[in-house]
Amino acid sequence: MSGQRTVRMQGTDGIDAITRRVDRQIEVSERAVNRQKLSLVLEIEKKAQIANAVCWLIMVFAVFQLGDPMAFAIPLASRFVASPLTHISFKRARAILADGGKGSQAIRPVALALIVGGASWASMLPPLLANSLNEPAAMLIFGSLVAGITIIVSMLAPVPVLALTYSAGFQFTALALLLLEQNDGRDWGALLAISTLFLVFLAYAFAATNRQEETARTLVTNRALTRQLEDSLREVEQLAYRDHLTGLMNRRSFFRFAETLDPAQTRHVLTIDLDHFKAINDTFGHAAGDLVLERVGAALREVVSGLEGNEHCAARTGGEEFVMIVAIDDMERAIGVAEKIRFAIGGLSAGMPYAELKTSASIGVGEWAAGDDLDEVLARADRATYRAKAGGRNRVERSAA
Repeated sequence: MSGQRTVRMQGTDGIDAITRRVDRQIEVSERAVNRQKLSLVLEIEKKAQIANAVCWLIMVFAVFQLGDPMAFAIPLASRFVASPLTHISFKRARAILADGGKGSQAIRPVALALIVGGASWASMLPPLLANSLNEPAAMLIFGSLVAGITIIVSMLAPVPVLALTYSAGFQFTALALLLLEQNDGRDWGALLAISTLFLVFLAYAFAATNRQEETARTLVTNRALTRQLEDSLREVEQLAYRDHLTGLMNRRSFFRFAETLDPAQTRHVLTIDLDHFKAINDTFGHAAGDLVLERVGAALREVVSGLEGNEHCAARTGGEEFVMIVAIDDMERAIGVAEKIRFAIGGLSAGMPYAELKTSASIGVGEWAAGDDLDEVLARADRATYRAKAGGRNRVERSAA
């Protein structure tokens, strides 16, 4: 009865425990969410390369429609350099994350490139403001400038430190360049308007990051859930083929293992029954009984690991009942293995916190010859086990031929 109780616990309660654990809400760390947001930003940058190139070509075309295209030579050159520099830094950051590096390590190269990128966009302002914005070409440049800034700010907003870094590069460079202008054409009103517009874009982008936040959190949660489900599935598989308490094969996996063996070879089957196990449960409690079963499982695993070859196995088939297949064709050697097991089980009580607890086992050894049915071999070994119990227990008996 105690053995049946343990089997039920390992089969039903074990799976129920796994199900409850999977059903619990997944806890997601903010660090993982922030890392995912950074990863999303870095991936979006790959798709923005074409837009950056088109924007630069439009501005080049528009510049040559103005009266002094050379005034834009340095700004356009800076944009030409800043774009691939930014792309390289983003690529490096993606590699850092892929290698398991910290998010802060990935941000550093990107932040430096964004300062340069923001400065390159701001360098377009002085020559642009020197022209009338009523001119179509100037309006086209201004529109490209606004579109480019909008795209970049929207892309960076989920990672505020990057958006603010880019903003600082743009704003401080724009202010510095206009302060350096020595002519009366400085248009502080235009600068204020553009700066205000930039800040509006930035504020709007920050406000619109909720969707990216939810996307990042969902991705992180799904990954955590997937990992937990994979772990739980492995545990369920373990419960399906392994005895939860002893770690040995269960009855199902024992017979599946037996089916893989070469039927032309002679082996021996050992049936092992713990002596007075019900009395152990009744006297010392089920915790003591479970401890005995765990120790027996460990002892059987140790014996199996000490045998040559890999066609041996040990299984728990019932409450206090165990069975072994040993790939040994000689009965006397098989009995020697059984005696080793009997001796090991007899010594288990010495290391337990129960002074009066004693452990022993009755073991039957049956020959599994070529062509024999395993069920019949098990029945013969069981009868030998019964004789061992009837003969005083703590004995090894061989089955009748």
